[in-house]
Amino acid sequence: VSNAPKLSRYEVECLRWAAIGKTDSEISTIMARSRATIRYHLKNAADKLDAVNRSQTVFNATQLGYLISRI
Repeated sequence: VSNAPKLSRYEVECLRWAAIGKTDSEISTIMARSRATIRYHLKNAADKLDAVNRSQTVFNATQLGYLISRI
C-alpha cells in the first residue's frame, strides 16, 4: 500500500510479539529493552495506524502487511 504509514523496525518487532500474545514485560525481556520502551514503540505504532487499542493496532498492521510471516 503506497500510502501506508511507515513503522520503524522496533515498532514492527514489538507488534509481531504482541500479535502472538506476548505481554509488554515478556517483549521487554525478549528484546532486552525496558517495558517503558516497549510501550513507547507500541503507542507510536498505534498512533501511526490510527488505532485505539493493542488489538486494533495489531489488526491494522496485519492488514497493511507488516505482520506477514516471511518464509
